Amino acid sequence: MADQAEKKNTYISLHKNFVRTDIEYTDPRSGERKTFNSVTLPQGTVIDGKDVGGYQFSPLFVNESKYRGENWRDIPLLTDREIWLQKSVLDPEGNPVVGEDGKRLKETVRVMPQQIKDALAESRRAYAEAHKDSLAERARDVTEASRAMEAEQRPVPDAQAR
Repeated sequence: MADQAEKKNTYISLHKNFVRTDIEYTDPRSGERKTFNSVTLPQGTVIDGKDVGGYQFSPLFVNESKYRGENWRDIPLLTDREIWLQKSVLDPEGNPVVGEDGKRLKETVRVMPQQIKDALAESRRAYAEAHKDSLAERARDVTEASRAMEAEQRPVPDAQAR
């Protein structure tokens, strides 16, 4: 009964720029056209002391965000299932390293969904803290612009009416 009380899914939310959906490929065994989704973690996403920014995984489902607006995506992940984050191994010139089998070598980090969720939340907090002055300045600019627009819309007293 306790298992049913635990959450089945862990949801992570990312800006749409980090999510690609319906990427087509041909299944090499069946020749059938299929699709998959790909998520790339943003730089500064740190799990167990390692920046996993740039690592990718392929979630089964990607949904438009219920709470964050049209530019965000919610990704449901099974809470108790390990996620394999992968990134191509690059040589010093930045080219992918290929193994003897002709396939790209990949570095793999295995994590749980909650670790990804916590790392993203911490990364967002750190970004907001590092940029709080510029964010506050932008907020002041918006407020000033809004007040200026309101002032322009007020009717000007007609000097001839006196």
